Amino acid sequence: RLYFHAPLSRGQTLAFCIHNALPDEHIIVYKFLTSNAKLGRLSVQQPIQSGERYFVRPSAGRMVAADHTEIMLFLNHVPTMHPDEVLKDKILVRWAVVQRHTQVDAWVQSLTENTRRKWLEMLVERWPDQVTVRETRLKIRFV
Repeated sequence: RLYFHAPLSRGQTLAFCIHNALPDEHIIVYKFLTSNAKLGRLSVQQPIQSGERYFVRPSAGRMVAADHTEIMLFLNHVPTMHPDEVLKDKILVRWAVVQRHTQVDAWVQSLTENTRRKWLEMLVERWPDQVTVRETRLKIRFV
């Protein structure tokens, strides 16, 4: 679980790491997805700049064996909370495992940084029989 602690403010960040715990012969291609739905109660003082609740950086990438990536989760909309209230939310991580030293791996390694946000979709489109996309939900709490 990830926790945003009061006092909440727009631009508040949470740092966390994701790790590739798979054996050395695998890499992971990942992408974070945030919801466009708005929180139940938004602060009246904060103008809505975008439909995104959060921004994630980096929002997509790849990790080789035993690699880890530091992720920053930025709060874009500040919910209004009553005392002793805990609000709950989730973000989704979609990811796929690629076997190293294969045609799929060579193709993934050839992808350019400017297309990083589309890597997962490109991988599934190009290699549908060799890639399975998995999803992990990360729970977020406002306390």
